[in-house]
Amino acid sequence: MAPNWNLAYAVVPRVAAAFSLFGSAFIVYEVVSSMKKRKRVYHRIMCGMSCFDIIGSICYFLGRWPMPEDGLAGFGLDGGVGTEATCKTQAFFGQAVVGTVTYNAVLAAQYFMIVNLSISETMISKKYEKIMHAIPFVMWIVTGIIGLSFDALNPAFFNCWISPAPINCAAAGENPDGRPPCERGYYAPVLQWAIFYGPIWALIIIVTAIMASVYASVRKLEKKNERYTVSQSSSKSKADSAKKSRMVAKQGLWYLLPFYLTWIFPVVTEITELVTANYYDPMVILVSFFLPFQGFLNFIIYMRPRFIKYRKQHQSWSIFYIIYRTLRKSLCCFAEDQDDMFISGVSGTTSASRVSAQDRDSVVAEYNRRNTMDSNEQMVAPRRPSVVKFEEEKVEEGVVLVEEEC
Repeated sequence: MAPNWNLAYAVVPRVAAAFSLFGSAFIVYEVVSSMKKRKRVYHRIMCGMSCFDIIGSICYFLGRWPMPEDGLAGFGLDGGVGTEATCKTQAFFGQAVVGTVTYNAVLAAQYFMIVNLSISETMISKKYEKIMHAIPFVMWIVTGIIGLSFDALNPAFFNCWISPAPINCAAAGENPDGRPPCERGYYAPVLQWAIFYGPIWALIIIVTAIMASVYASVRKLEKKNERYTVSQSSSKSKADSAKKSRMVAKQGLWYLLPFYLTWIFPVVTEITELVTANYYDPMVILVSFFLPFQGFLNFIIYMRPRFIKYRKQHQSWSIFYIIYRTLRKSLCCFAEDQDDMFISGVSGTTSASRVSAQDRDSVVAEYNRRNTMDSNEQMVAPRRPSVVKFEEEKVEEGVVLVEEEC
């Protein structure tokens, strides 16, 4: 039985886009709902990147609906229920994915400024952050306007994109044998590289170079410090240094992974089509999945430090419960029960004590009793207790401290 590619083109990108919408919206909610995170440049950049990804994911979820009914007649595929204008609108907003990738480069630039250039986060916020947020927006708008000006935003396989119309016409640089002339988007194949693949892969190379530079800078500093370490602790120092370097390298790997997973299939498919003048449905299906999936991959990396922290602290918990707790922490402000909250400063130990909801009143009473007595057992004005308080999570992943609180 032959695969139903028509159905696959309609379903696969929508499933991936739904996951991406969830992940990106979750990041936006987590940042917007936390005053602490709103004060951090890292989280504001992640919020901006997720907003761009939400725009792109919506376009992918709409799929073929905005394109005309006969938009893919040249390949025998079903079209949509829209018009030429709705198709161009979808393709224009779909260029927001270029802004998403640009935001990843902006985030890497923040790594570089903090580690290599020793620029404080306060200075970045005051002098550079506005430009850092403006660059992705400019990239989106400029590439979208160029596509419109060349009339190159037309129906493609699973959504409206940079494509000639009709889709099987003899566009620039393609063999005209047996193909109808192009009505619109004659230079679409050139523009695909000029305003889409070209900028994206340039940004991927830039991000790779930046993260390699950050790792090299950290490793150089560690080697310099090792020379001044006393001999009896040199072994431990080298082990700690190696661990820190591995941490930076791992962060760089995770940071680049969404790039490579998302964009390797589109580039391979495009090169294959240029060389063979043919496309292959399995490759295009992979493109239709991973392109909309980028927001969910960013979400996984964004939540990864919290997941690692819970896994180290609670090794008896199952993976599924850790995932549940990782996600629930963002919604804790709306939880009615206090079972998952941590009480600090009561038990007299250095670690936080986990208490159940029914013990809360007694814990509060004990906390207040201790803090209303001075060293001479004289009554003093009670201090306002910080009864229900999550431990601040400062998980160093490379150079970024991810602070999470309810």
